[in-house]
Amino acid sequence: MSNDRSKGLINLGIVGGVILLAIFIAYLFGKEYVDLVFTVLKAIGLTLLGITLLVTIHELGHFLAAKAFGIRVEIFSIGFPPKLIGFKSGDTEYQLSLTPLGGYVKISGMIDESMDTDYLEEEPKDFEFRSKPVWQRFIVMVAGVVMNVLLGIFIFSMIYLANGDVKTTVKELTYGIRVVDSLKSENKCGEEIDATTLGHFLGFRTGDKLLSYNGTSFPYLEDYNDPNLLLETNSYFEVERNGKTEKVVVPQGILNEFSNDSVVPVLFTVSMPAVVSVVDTVEGGVPTPAAKADMRSGDKILSIDGQPIRFYSDLMEMVPNHAYDTLPVSVLRGVDTLALSVVMDSTSR
Repeated sequence: MSNDRSKGLINLGIVGGVILLAIFIAYLFGKEYVDLVFTVLKAIGLTLLGITLLVTIHELGHFLAAKAFGIRVEIFSIGFPPKLIGFKSGDTEYQLSLTPLGGYVKISGMIDESMDTDYLEEEPKDFEFRSKPVWQRFIVMVAGVVMNVLLGIFIFSMIYLANGDVKTTVKELTYGIRVVDSLKSENKCGEEIDATTLGHFLGFRTGDKLLSYNGTSFPYLEDYNDPNLLLETNSYFEVERNGKTEKVVVPQGILNEFSNDSVVPVLFTVSMPAVVSVVDTVEGGVPTPAAKADMRSGDKILSIDGQPIRFYSDLMEMVPNHAYDTLPVSVLRGVDTLALSVVMDSTSR
């Protein structure tokens, strides 16, 4: 066994020992600290894996281009020294090294990370990088970047093929749209103000069901959210509100409102029902207010403190500023309507 490989295995053992020691110490303080250690280790591992993948693909570009032009590649390594394992095929030694920060290729006749310049005193050999025409050397040098670009195209293509062009159909909007009345914003003087959203300014309201634009029905929510629709003259939306058809007219000169500090360019999003997913405990194993009140995942909230809750947004507007308060909550569980009593925590959750 070579000295480099022995040192590599020793270093690998030291790293493994440090990880085990960290897990053991965390175990003495409690399970949550063990989970934290594993979370940190996972983040570090994924980061190193990502770096290694990107650099290895980059170096593979140099490797393939060099081979294509008959240039000798002495070493192709995943990771940096010391070497752990490897084998030789032809003129190239393929190896896996200990330091997981990428990889490298050693090309004959090219000054690389090893800074080996002894060969410069000799005449260029046919298999060396320096003996090749300028255009071939240029291709070898840029091939790494080209491979990274191709990798990016491949990854995003696979994501697109797996997920498709995700859009929300209007038919899915059982509870209509959600319109925020106002948002925190800054005026031209840098002062924080409550600015009206563009959707609320135009006249949209939470619960509206989109029907058409200028008499044309669109299949997707994203179609109605297109800001270009607001640039047409004499345009209007039709929505269903409380069982009636209402017209939301886009006023002339709407572009002037975009420069108005008091209006932010936000139209609408998807409105969701107030169906809860209950977390049983929080940090330290403390039961949540919902769990204490016997609320269960899938319960649909009908009212809180006597106020009707139609949408999830109603719930979010209702629960703040009720720290430690006891609130009567009516929920629908299956076909049964239940009356629960929820004691809010210090964060009014």
